[in-house]
Amino acid sequence: MKITKKTAALFKDNIHQKYAFGTLNKIDSKRALLSLHKGEVSNESIWLLKDDDGNEFAMIPQQILSNLTQTIRHLQDDKFLMNLEREVAAQMPIDMEDAISVALQHIESLRKNDGTLPLLNPAKIARNLRKQYPNLFFNFEEFLAKNIKQ
Repeated sequence: MKITKKTAALFKDNIHQKYAFGTLNKIDSKRALLSLHKGEVSNESIWLLKDDDGNEFAMIPQQILSNLTQTIRHLQDDKFLMNLEREVAAQMPIDMEDAISVALQHIESLRKNDGTLPLLNPAKIARNLRKQYPNLFFNFEEFLAKNIKQ
């Protein structure tokens, strides 16, 4: 059994990650026999198994799974912040850092008691930010009106 590039990419943070390869033989509806052909039984290794029908499974230790989900959450946060910065920049802020700071304060005010955030739309947040805090953004209509009169 081969590790695909997509699967290997999920675990590339730890270059010393151990993999064990084997088979999963179904005994009955509630029991199966795991046999490793390469690697050893360890709480530090990911077991990549194939059953009799050719289905592939991965058994992942809890700590590795926790690290993986934490990494995914961080990536989602980074992606959201990158999209938020892009949307705020499209609204033409006078000072980008100030605008992002106000946006982040607004987002934190939406955090639920359990620490999670609702599904947020960066474009909508940026538009609302411009409406609520017009002093943070260039007003081209006003700018043009002043320059045309002069």
